Amino acid sequence: SIMRFTDSTQKILLALYSVLFTFSVLAIAFTQYRPLVYFVVITLIATVIFLQLFSEKISPTVILLEIVLLSLNMIFGVTLKYPLYFGGTDILGHLFFAEVTYLSGHVIPSDLDLSYTYFPLFHIFISEAAQVTGLTLSKVYFVVTGLSYTIIIPILYIMFEKILKNKRLSLFICLLYATTSIVIYYGPYMVTRVMAFVGFVMLLYLFYSREHYRGRGHSMSYGVILALVALFLTLVHQVSLPQILALLLLLLFFEYFTG
Repeated sequence: SIMRFTDSTQKILLALYSVLFTFSVLAIAFTQYRPLVYFVVITLIATVIFLQLFSEKISPTVILLEIVLLSLNMIFGVTLKYPLYFGGTDILGHLFFAEVTYLSGHVIPSDLDLSYTYFPLFHIFISEAAQVTGLTLSKVYFVVTGLSYTIIIPILYIMFEKILKNKRLSLFICLLYATTSIVIYYGPYMVTRVMAFVGFVMLLYLFYSREHYRGRGHSMSYGVILALVALFLTLVHQVSLPQILALLLLLLFFEYFTG
């Protein structure tokens, strides 16, 4: 049988998570760069979350919150720590387009960039967030995109729990997802194609929830939400939509032949 931690051990692990998380924040707040100890502590935090999956009574809400906070820690530990994180330089271009949108109140002109003139949703999102919050464009860019990126984690949990009917395994998948190298890399480097991936995960969730909505007589609502997400995908990153449709068709193909 698999080892299970008691409630008292679970409380100790939760307290340990809180202490380690606080220490990690302080480690980057009072240093000029992310020290080695920060990465060690982040690893320990992920280990503590993993150990909590072996508790007798798990709380998916608490563990999901811990995973989301860990992900935000790694994202904001880069984007809000350094003067201007630009990753693979695409961020600089998107900041410029968002600034043009913010100052003019219109989408960017076609002679500036034809592709994003007709697919401007990402830059509108950033400029509107700056208008609402009053933060600088560079600051609001990283705050709202970082928060948007972590929405994927609870959606993945709901989707996998629906498929696998296993809370522990679904939480483990979310933890594994949040700590993979490519996810860690694209957390701070949030550009249009990454925002399109957020839309893809939403679309995938809707795909697996179709029977739930239709069974409750919400076919019309389901269709509207599906259309809105598809429109979101199109207006955020036009190149991603054909790729995503191809993946969904492939998924439908295997669903059909595997029953």
